[in-house]
Amino acid sequence: MLDIKRIRENLDDIKKAMDRRGEKEFDLDAVIALDDERRELLKEVEVMKGEMNIESKKIPQLIKEGIDYLEYLMYQTKKFLKEKLMQII
Repeated sequence: MLDIKRIRENLDDIKKAMDRRGEKEFDLDAVIALDDERRELLKEVEVMKGEMNIESKKIPQLIKEGIDYLEYLMYQTKKFLKEKLMQII
C-alpha cells in the first residue's frame, strides 16, 4: 500500500509502474480526487472546532451576566442550522 503523500508526489511514475504491472482497473486520479475532498472536509472541521472553542469560552461570561445559557444555545443552534441549510440550497 502506498502513502497518499507518495502518490501525490510521484503520480506519473506510479501510474507508469502500474501500467507495467498490468494494473488497469485502479484509478489513481480518483484516489487524488477523494483525498482532495477529504482535505476540504478537514478544513471545514477545523473551522467548526474553532467556532466551538469561541462559543465555549463565552459560557462563563454569559453565566456571570445572568443570561440563560440554554436559551442562548438554542438560538445559536438555530442560527447554525439555518446557515447550513442556505449552503445546501
